[in-house]
Amino acid sequence: MIKNFSFLFLTFFSFFIDSQTILSSYGFSGIANGTGTIDPTPLNSVAGLTTTAFSAVGVSSNPNASGRFSFINWPLGATNGVDSYTAFTGVLTPTAYYEVSLIPLATYTLNLSSISFFVRRSSTGIRNYAVRSNVDNYQNNLPVSVGSN
Repeated sequence: MIKNFSFLFLTFFSFFIDSQTILSSYGFSGIANGTGTIDPTPLNSVAGLTTTAFSAVGVSSNPNASGRFSFINWPLGATNGVDSYTAFTGVLTPTAYYEVSLIPLATYTLNLSSISFFVRRSSTGIRNYAVRSNVDNYQNNLPVSVGSN
């Protein structure tokens, strides 16, 4: 049986809301086997902003590890254990993804300046991912840069 693992550890959002710089993070400390597809960790409170918990769509119904957003049953699309972009045969699927929403209140403006993800995967896990937004109905990838390792 092939297991696909994707771990999303700690996610930081850095943004400006009404000229105030806010740093918010999702730590996933409430995640455990059996907690379902929505992170039960209490959310940070940010004035002028509604946030939602991370949720997993189209993958397993429960995480497979505690303290991290980790789900199996991702679609296939490359040779297991091969981590070369030229070996990728799949495309991003609109039916399996992680989701979070940051919604400014009606009288506020949000300027999202950065998002940082700490991702770890198994040799059979996802090999590619993208960050998209509802600005264009999730059609195009947002520009990103990759840090070390």
